[in-house]
Amino acid sequence: MLGRTHMMIGVLGAAIAVPIWLHDPSAHAMLMHPGPNGITSVKSMTAGIVAGALGGILPDLDQRDALMSRRVERIGQLMTLLAIVGLLVALHLWMSPVALIVSLVAFLALVGHTEWMRKVSLIFLATGALGLGVTHKSWSEISIFIAIWLVLATLSSHRTFTHSLVGTAIAGVAMIQLGNQVHLRWLADTAILGYVLHLFADAVAGGIPILWPYKRRQGIYLVRTGGIRDRLLGHICILAVLSLLLI
Repeated sequence: MLGRTHMMIGVLGAAIAVPIWLHDPSAHAMLMHPGPNGITSVKSMTAGIVAGALGGILPDLDQRDALMSRRVERIGQLMTLLAIVGLLVALHLWMSPVALIVSLVAFLALVGHTEWMRKVSLIFLATGALGLGVTHKSWSEISIFIAIWLVLATLSSHRTFTHSLVGTAIAGVAMIQLGNQVHLRWLADTAILGYVLHLFADAVAGGIPILWPYKRRQGIYLVRTGGIRDRLLGHICILAVLSLLLI
């Protein structure tokens, strides 16, 4: 399924679940029509929807043309640019027209390779997570789980590790620990809900290897990725979310 459909499925799940977890059935109405005492509900509902959306597209980080991968690629592009600039400065070639032209061509060639950019970006994020764990001991366990998930997502093909029980468990533990660390456990639960709903969506779009590394896929084929039913499902989710918020 398309990344936007997954995102909207996560948003719909969050829009339904967050008021229940907050014990605030008026949170939907507060988002569209906040009263003088409804600011907290608005902020919580907004945060929950964002968390659900992110959880809903997180599993597709193993795919180069997915919605979230395109955003993450910016990190790899930035790091490539910094590396080239650093090399020019270190070699004292900053003022050389030939070196600048060669560097520009190299940069354009590298950033045009989306799969390479995706992998570089994920490895950089994994390294950053481990660095955070080293410098802040209270984040060490969280950083390890995040780094493991990112590295395996980098090395695995589409709809394998990230769409399995193993991938879900590692991501879930990282989210729960992160939620506990910032004292927002319910947001972690919302992101996990979005993640799981993504897997259910893919399970009816050809199946997923839920028992990975066992490669056989479990599921049914009711929806074709990018097909009419896929787009229709995304539009239905949008309408459902708007209906909930307008009630």
